Order: sequence, then structure tokens, then C-alpha cells
Amino acid sequence: MDVARRGQAGAVSSGRVPPHNLEAEESLLGAMMLSRDAITAAIEARLDADDFYKPAHGAIYNAAFELHSRGEPVDPVTVAEELRRSSQLDQLGGRQTLLRIQASTPASANAAHYAQIVADMKKKGRRPVDYFRMFFGDTAINGSKAGTICGIDFFGCEHVLFGTDCPFDPEGGPMFIRDTLAAIDALDLSEADRRKIYLDNALRLMRLPPD
Repeated sequence: MDVARRGQAGAVSSGRVPPHNLEAEESLLGAMMLSRDAITAAIEARLDADDFYKPAHGAIYNAAFELHSRGEPVDPVTVAEELRRSSQLDQLGGRQTLLRIQASTPASANAAHYAQIVADMKKKGRRPVDYFRMFFGDTAINGSKAGTICGIDFFGCEHVLFGTDCPFDPEGGPMFIRDTLAAIDALDLSEADRRKIYLDNALRLMRLPPD
């Protein structure tokens, strides 16, 4: 279960519908497909996929963010292709859904306001455990595959950084680096998620430009 879906499922299972504003979510996503400044506004608001109430919106946000992080254009065509590669496009209603969201955007210049609404809605509905998931975890757990799986499941690929316990291993460093790389590579992760763990999350955390 992905992070966005897991967060919503937790709220539903408790019988509580968290505060949300679907219009603001779609307005922000549409703006992001119209303007790079809108993407910057979303990043500055520190939004993640799990900040969106609707899982489909979180998936679209992730796709747009991935394209932006690679320096590629973000529009309904490129976002659709990114979602198709991850087998999510048809589940979201196809490219027509993206075109509808873009066309219904009131004003891309208001992206920062839309992003703040989304962030505020999520903040109002957070449980204590949700605040822990806002931290960044790392993979410095002695190369344990089971521990790596648990960490990624809890924090999500967007909040895990590559790290090792080097040089505190019998070989003085190389063993834990080698074991940690092997543990991550053995997981069923997309290339985009691997890149997040190895590089993109660190760049985002330190507010550095995409590589």
C-alpha cells in the first residue's frame, strides 16, 4: 500500500473523514501542469503525495514532481506518460482526467495559495503518527533487508535517505555499504523510487537543485 493510500485508509478505518479540499488539490495540480512556478510553490510548501486526500491526486503530484526533478517538462502529456510507466494512468481515468484538471484551473498564479490550503487541510487532520512520518529516515541499519523494508513502508520512498553505519563494521566500512546497497537493490522498487532514496530526497531535504 502506498503512502497516500495508507494515510487515507487509516482515517477511513477509524470512522473519521479528515479535513480536505478537493478543489484546491485539483487547482494546484492543474497549475503545476501549466507553470514551473507552481511546482516551485508546491515544493516550498513542503507538500508530499500523502498530503493529498485523494490518492489519485497524490499519484499525479508524484508524477509531476518526478518529471520536474529530472528537469523535464510537466504537462498533461508528460504526466500521463509518467503515470503510464508506473501502470497508474488507466486507474486515474486516463489522460482526459489530466486535461480536465488542467483546463479547470482558476489561475496558475495562485498556486502558492492552493498549496497552502492543501497543507493546512492535511495539518488539521493529522494523527500523532503522521507527524513521525514527516521525518526522514535512513537505511543505516547494518544492511538489514527486513529493517529496510520496514523503514520504507513506514516513511515511504519520499522520506528515506541512503545511509550506512560505515565505518562501524568488521571491514571498517565497505561491508555495510555493500550490504545496504544489496538490501535496497533486492527490493521491488521502481527506478524512480531508487533514485529518490539514493539522491533526490537528499537534494530536496537540503533544498538543492535537481541533479
